[in-house]
Amino acid sequence: MNAPAPPFDSSPSLASLAAHPAVSFSQFALENTTDGVFWSNEEGVIEFVNDAAAQLLGYTREELLGRPVLSLVTRLSPSDWPSYWARLRSEGQLTYETEQIARDGMHIVVEVVANHMVWEGKDYEFGFVRNIAERKRAEETLLFNQRAIEQAADAVYWIARSGKIEYANAAACEMLGRTKTDLIGRNIHDEVDICISAADWPRHWEQLKRSGSLFFESRHLTHDGSIIPVETRANSIMREGEEYSCVFVRDISERKRTEESLRASEAQHRNLLLNLNAGVVVHAPDTTIQLHNRRALEILGLSPGQMSGKVAMDFTWRFVHEDGQTMPLEDYPVMRVRSSLEPLRDYVVGINRPLGGIAWALVNAFPEFDEASQLQQIVVTFVDITARKVAETRLAEQLVEIRARHDELDRFNRAMVNRELRMLELKQEINSLLTRLDEIPRYTSTHEV
Repeated sequence: MNAPAPPFDSSPSLASLAAHPAVSFSQFALENTTDGVFWSNEEGVIEFVNDAAAQLLGYTREELLGRPVLSLVTRLSPSDWPSYWARLRSEGQLTYETEQIARDGMHIVVEVVANHMVWEGKDYEFGFVRNIAERKRAEETLLFNQRAIEQAADAVYWIARSGKIEYANAAACEMLGRTKTDLIGRNIHDEVDICISAADWPRHWEQLKRSGSLFFESRHLTHDGSIIPVETRANSIMREGEEYSCVFVRDISERKRTEESLRASEAQHRNLLLNLNAGVVVHAPDTTIQLHNRRALEILGLSPGQMSGKVAMDFTWRFVHEDGQTMPLEDYPVMRVRSSLEPLRDYVVGINRPLGGIAWALVNAFPEFDEASQLQQIVVTFVDITARKVAETRLAEQLVEIRARHDELDRFNRAMVNRELRMLELKQEINSLLTRLDEIPRYTSTHEV
């Protein structure tokens, strides 16, 4: 197959070069390479381009021939051309990045390899131009990712199969109090992660390879000998045929302190709850008992086994109203709160204990909601008021007895008053009779008995 002849007509010397049998294969290669090829003379006028160059810029080959090179580039001005040409002639070859201007005005990032050539006493620039826009975008992305990793708040390591640290970002250095020079080259096991020994490292590496990633908590040793609790995510990665682990490490000291504080606070509150002189029962939304304290068991007369996991409708519960009537399920404290989603205040409930007897409780209950405003749990608290109820009953009985005695005394008093009044009337009658008989009255005062 014959190669298409390049348009050397504008330069007889180049035309004679192209016609030489020794360069026929090179001519074919230039025409068919994917890189753009430009020939220009010392004045910067284009004398040859291949199809790839024309397609790159959106021109035809004919439109490019005879155009000034400077009309197609952005980083080279007419005043720069003499010095550029002198440098090209001096060094023989220049490799640089620039931007070419396409026909539609778009700027294309390219890499230029410019070669100085002399033919028949004339200087030429023989340039290969490659579109590197994709490569530049990839490089920019890589640079962005590299900066992101270097500036990440979490420590980042690249670990070789041997366990040697090949890269550590700024956060890793700051966390351990070491410089990059001091940290890179150390073993991640023993020297940094004290929870992984050199003997354990091969097994750890194989486990990482099998799973692809590992997430675990560990402890890291700092330069001053202190220990930092960390959360680690290791990822198995192949790079240029070599196995590596990309490890992200987060200092969880503050979280651990918070967790410890929460555990201590929870233990304190649980201890307070267990020793509170009031019964506490926490129900799930379905009324299942999730938590209870010792006082609740005492008041209800139940054992821990009888209490755990029960629901409101369990037959164990036998509540009564203050009037002694059996309380229906819908009147149970937890059911009332569940139905209304409102707190219940000072509700008196009688409890028929399994072993006999009634205990009386003053109940308060309230709902708790989650972040989505959904019912999360119902807390029921109650105090034993049995003694108060017994005292109230006795007081009521005593009042009845006192009222009865008072009524009896009142009747007696009325009878005595009536007797005295009758005696006074009799005295008056006797005195009146004696007066009619011309006798001296016997009673000097009719107001005395």
